[in-house]
Amino acid sequence: MPTRFDWRVGVLNNQVLYVCKYMMLKGKWKHGAKRRGKPSFIWGRAIAVKRDNAPQRLKETALKACSIIGNGLYGVDLKEIGGEYLVVEVNDNPTIYSGYEDLRDNDIYEKIIKYLTE
Repeated sequence: MPTRFDWRVGVLNNQVLYVCKYMMLKGKWKHGAKRRGKPSFIWGRAIAVKRDNAPQRLKETALKACSIIGNGLYGVDLKEIGGEYLVVEVNDNPTIYSGYEDLRDNDIYEKIIKYLTE
């Protein structure tokens, strides 16, 4: 399913934690790729979206996917095709990079710490 970007919705304890668009690399079908002849990767842009401003159906789809698994910390990758949101995968060990996923909602780490210490 080639698209210009994937959505990533971070979910913690059945609540949306963060929302981000991962832009695909030009001519590629994924967000990151190994550089030829080098041990490093090149990544597409990550565009954080304030969780309150993200499409409601996107968030509902991500929450429904996680409800099947549990109430932990997940990163749900989704494609947006024809106005529908399709779950690609649910990551049970999602990456959260400073300055990317946390750029629009600044309470992400506090929510994680609170969840872990309750």
